Amino acid sequence: MVRRWRSLFLEGRQNVHDDERSGRPVTATDNAAVAAVRNVVEADRRVTIDEIMIRLPPGIEIGRSSIGTIMSDVLNFRKVCARWVPHLLSENHKQQRMEAARAFLEMHRRDGYQLFSRIVTGDESWVHHSTPETKRQRMVWNDLKLAEFPLKMNLGKDAQNVQKITDLIKENPRTTLLELEQDTGISKTTIGKIVTKDLKLKKTPAKFIPRFLTNEQKLCRLATCENMLEMTRTDPEWKDKIITGDETWVYDYDPETKRQYAEWIGQGEPRPKKSRILKSRNTVLLVAFLDNKGIVPYEYLPAGQTVIKEMYLDILRHLREAIRKEMPEKWHNGDWILHHNNARPHTAHLVTSCFG
Repeated sequence: MVRRWRSLFLEGRQNVHDDERSGRPVTATDNAAVAAVRNVVEADRRVTIDEIMIRLPPGIEIGRSSIGTIMSDVLNFRKVCARWVPHLLSENHKQQRMEAARAFLEMHRRDGYQLFSRIVTGDESWVHHSTPETKRQRMVWNDLKLAEFPLKMNLGKDAQNVQKITDLIKENPRTTLLELEQDTGISKTTIGKIVTKDLKLKKTPAKFIPRFLTNEQKLCRLATCENMLEMTRTDPEWKDKIITGDETWVYDYDPETKRQYAEWIGQGEPRPKKSRILKSRNTVLLVAFLDNKGIVPYEYLPAGQTVIKEMYLDILRHLREAIRKEMPEKWHNGDWILHHNNARPHTAHLVTSCFG
């Protein structure tokens, strides 16, 4: 293409635009197609391009790229996310705000800036009993190669500073550069070079895990894994017999995201506003069981109810009845294995004596 244009310029051509040529007429962006796309978008501003293709009236077939061209070049539409606001104001609310603003302006004309020193304001807010540390707050200095102490260090002319910083990091692996600067009197830049180049350390966030296992729990897991390996040797299809289950808290509803609120707007149209909806504070406990083909039974516990041994025993009875009705082959052969965790209601004597 470059070679062809070069030859045209050498022949004296000065126009850089393509010449008019006869060809297939443009029908995808004619008036009828544009009107059809406009009607679909005005009926639902949150529609996607793929949905526009489906909702077009019979007789109008437009490709996805042509719809994009109509939306951007012809109709001058663009899709933007809604702007979060604390809540949408009614006309009454707006009138009250306007009257309050006028009252404040009148007080300011009368009293001047002394008005602000007389104001006492207040509000309510939900607070937590404790705020857990973030992964970044739990960062520790970690060896790039060994990921453990002792450390190798370069004993050069700054050996004393290196040793001092090494001792402080060993004493508190979660210390920060600012704290090291305050304890040693060395600049943060120098400390950063010593830590990264001499000590070969980097600060990494801690990895969150559900809980720390005791030695007894580790041995129990090891024994369970050995039993499963043995079952795999004797019966390779034993994994198809497992029915496992657990509980989880679920919300009454999940609010939509800003991306889900995105709407098509034309040139000069205001950006849409949506009131921010907080995640539901009401939660219920969902108990579900599943095998390798999907969910077997599930049920929601009453609001505020948690799993206790008597209730879990009733849940297992419901599971057994569901297996009898929906999996008759497993029920008649007794060819199924119940798997659950070692929570107290699951391992209670009342439960294990019936489903041990």
